[in-house]
Amino acid sequence: MTNTNNNGNDSLNYNNNTVKELFINELEKALSMETMHVKILSKLTQAASNSELREMFDDHFDITEVHVNRIEEIFRLLDRKVQTQTNEPMEMLCKEAEQAIEEDKEDFMKDSILLNIAQKMEHLEISFYKGLFQFLENIPNKDVRELLQVTMEEEEHIERIFNGISESTLAHV
Repeated sequence: MTNTNNNGNDSLNYNNNTVKELFINELEKALSMETMHVKILSKLTQAASNSELREMFDDHFDITEVHVNRIEEIFRLLDRKVQTQTNEPMEMLCKEAEQAIEEDKEDFMKDSILLNIAQKMEHLEISFYKGLFQFLENIPNKDVRELLQVTMEEEEHIERIFNGISESTLAHV
């Protein structure tokens, strides 16, 4: 609902229940995103030929399973049923990854493509978690905030590692 404030500017007028529903909606998409990521990471691990990249995908698989568990815990903390909602951007990236895995490319080229897709996935996840933080002011639950904060910090750390692999190992052709 659009409302005009005293300055004559349009602003969104949300009550706390609506903001909580927006948060839950995005949380459902985040759960879908992380669940899809777990599934594709096992395939990325098998497809990567670079040992550092393969190890990173394998480590990230374990971390992403923890992210799924944290989101499920957030649902419990908010007394909500754990459910997912379609996350189309992650679906598209997973399809892109599956196509890249199936392509007949030189190892270096395939690894570069897989790393690029993994970096896109990290950008998407970080964006989702930052978006969830926008709604937290209206959800007074310290435990929810802490779970999301730790997860976002891990995503940012993983992104830095992928960037380092890209700059060091895979950049030297």
